Amino acid sequence: MTSQSIYLSLVALLSLFTLEISAQRNPALYNQYHYLYSDSPRIVYAGKINGMNSTKYDSKFKRNEWKLLAPITKSNYPIEIRFMSESIYGVSPISCTILTYDTGFKINRVLKNGDSTIVKLQANAVYNILVRNAVFSLEQFELMKAVKDTSILFNGKKWFKQPYQKMSTDHESWFILEYKVGDLYNQIYINLLYYQDFPDNQILRRYSEIKEAFTSDL
Repeated sequence: MTSQSIYLSLVALLSLFTLEISAQRNPALYNQYHYLYSDSPRIVYAGKINGMNSTKYDSKFKRNEWKLLAPITKSNYPIEIRFMSESIYGVSPISCTILTYDTGFKINRVLKNGDSTIVKLQANAVYNILVRNAVFSLEQFELMKAVKDTSILFNGKKWFKQPYQKMSTDHESWFILEYKVGDLYNQIYINLLYYQDFPDNQILRRYSEIKEAFTSDL
């Protein structure tokens, strides 16, 4: 190894360490992918990652639909995020939008019959929104927990506990979000039916922004 390559490697390592420390202090400043021009690969900021290995993922999640789409555990991309619509209500057509990263970000969309369809989204911009909403550490929304946390109402005279009664009545489409980051995989079921009832719920807010990022061109 030449002295120049050693120097570039040290610069890359120092920059990566600085990036990691700065991101921990203020993640919002690092919601875009970052890269270094050296003999090291690009640096992609993903934030906190919740996931499982491929064996556990394939055992836990059995896909009945999208049979023409290869399992995400077979993906060769270091990062792949899929957003699948699962309802006749809401966005149309029913499709799967796929964001991948290799030497750069790319995005495409396929139908259930395997055909590709037009996507008018900027892959970099979508990824920025996803990371800003901590897509790789999303929790599954739990209705009973939301009810417990937000059941205090005001009747004009005093605060009191009020049993939850569903306020939303409209149909809402639901989605499946699945991702791969390195050798970690995860899947989140997204249903925004209760967002009207719990507009301050941060999990549902993140769901809504992620859905908008993937479907704003539909």
